[in-house]
Amino acid sequence: MPSDTFAVVALQWGPYSEPLQTATGAGVPDTPSAPEVHFKSPTVAVIGWQEPFCNGAPITEYHVEWAFREDHEFTLVRLCTS
Repeated sequence: MPSDTFAVVALQWGPYSEPLQTATGAGVPDTPSAPEVHFKSPTVAVIGWQEPFCNGAPITEYHVEWAFREDHEFTLVRLCTS
């Protein structure tokens, strides 16, 4: 995480304050890579992707969606993990 150090001085009146070190909060994760799909049968596909950089925010889950054709809306896929 990025961090900065700050100090304050009253102009023409005295020394700087004690420094205060801060850290910014976590950012949103980067976008995952494009998925790779390997079909095992007409009804089973194995899907994988490169995990994106998390930018300090842990990734707790992924939602995988698919569309039968490009002109259809995406639908959430039921996942089976092994």
